[in-house]
Amino acid sequence: MAIDKLTDENFENEVLKSDKPYLAIFSATEWCNPCKMLHQSLPEFEQKIGDLIKIGELDIDSSPNTPTRYSCRSVPSIFLFKAGEAVATTTGAKTPEDLVSWVKSNLS
Repeated sequence: MAIDKLTDENFENEVLKSDKPYLAIFSATEWCNPCKMLHQSLPEFEQKIGDLIKIGELDIDSSPNTPTRYSCRSVPSIFLFKAGEAVATTTGAKTPEDLVSWVKSNLS
């Protein structure tokens, strides 16, 4: 599994039409330190979560329309989508363990 690079152009096909739950992270890794921290922990999170979900990251500076559509007001913002709907959201840098726990509690 790989972490997808999301954009305004591919968000609908990748996230909203996904056959699995999807963790979409809205971030700004160029200037946001919590975003950088979260980005660095994604490979470990991906290992821990297995094939339970798909994961993607969207840069809010190069793709501003999608974060606006979901009223994203801070970064990093983490959205969990299921069947094309945002079912949960959280903000801030998270440890891989915290992310796994948050995802599993929101999928059950």
